[in-house]
Amino acid sequence: MTGKVWIVKLSPSGGLLQHQETQIKYYGLSIGKVDMHDFSEDKLNYFKEQKIADYCKENKIIAIGWTVKPEDSWKRNPKIELNKDEYLSLFHGHELYKGKKRWEKEVLDFQKIEKGDFCWIRDSSDNYYICQITSDWKYDMSKDAWALDIAQRYETSEWVKVGDASKVPGEIVKRLITRGSTVYKINNNLLAEMTEYLFTNGGENAIDNAIKEYDRNVEYYQQEIKVDDLVKNLTEYEDLVGFYLQSRGWFIMPATRYQSTKDYEFVAIDKSGNRAVVQVKHQKGKLRAKDHLERSKTYKVFLACSSGVEWSGIDKNNSNIEEIDNEKLLEFLKQNNKLIPGRIKFSIIFNKIKTSNAKTN
Repeated sequence: MTGKVWIVKLSPSGGLLQHQETQIKYYGLSIGKVDMHDFSEDKLNYFKEQKIADYCKENKIIAIGWTVKPEDSWKRNPKIELNKDEYLSLFHGHELYKGKKRWEKEVLDFQKIEKGDFCWIRDSSDNYYICQITSDWKYDMSKDAWALDIAQRYETSEWVKVGDASKVPGEIVKRLITRGSTVYKINNNLLAEMTEYLFTNGGENAIDNAIKEYDRNVEYYQQEIKVDDLVKNLTEYEDLVGFYLQSRGWFIMPATRYQSTKDYEFVAIDKSGNRAVVQVKHQKGKLRAKDHLERSKTYKVFLACSSGVEWSGIDKNNSNIEEIDNEKLLEFLKQNNKLIPGRIKFSIIFNKIKTSNAKTN
């Protein structure tokens, strides 16, 4: 690996906030600190409609907000740049940010990104990209940066398109579409290596070529697939469990997929109206069925675990709890090639390439 890998959420849409529009007009008309020529009504409307991620893509930057002291930066000075220490000093003294520990963590994490690192981002059309950082952290208080609230930024390479969510590693999709941190460092070595491979080999083209290769040689690759390949990446594992249950007549309720629940990943329902909760885990120890006994009084419970399920204290044959056997899941995958998302096919091909390269070296 030549650099670390990050996920950065850029507001898919946004632009000028109402209070910023008010401030611009106030500073320009009442105080005279701002040259209002750059902030005509057309310009203000442009900012309102601008989509942050698209703006960043067009300008080859990664940028977030938490601006500081806009009124001081515009005293006959169209642009101001601060170093990290100066910025943090202003940030900690800013009335709006005091006591906001989560915001402080976001800022500090963003400043840990370095030249040569890779970033995953999503644009306003829900396409996913990878770019490489080409500059150090910068603070830009130009009028445009302030109006769009993207003063903290890095310059980047061209963004390499990877495609829609069906082609992108599930962990990346999950981090970018759910609530949570704006900045996240990937600690999964396999996913980090996959990121660099995709960036270097054309992103979506590399995935499309891998899918074609898989489909041309389905029988060969199906022979190569092992249970470990299925459970290695948790989000792909969850997807396969979902496909398998739907083939049995259980339909996933999408709104439950990414809820903050520790005991299950999603809720499913069958045609009779029966409901089930589904837990999928990748862990060293077995998942304990008895921990789900109380919930099984109300719901059907499906359990899938990379290390299997522990049934001590429960009659497996007279329970409303069912284990999804990983060997059956593997057989299901082999029999239903057309159901397998491109990202899973790519993952299998990538693992093959990685193993082959390791043998060569």
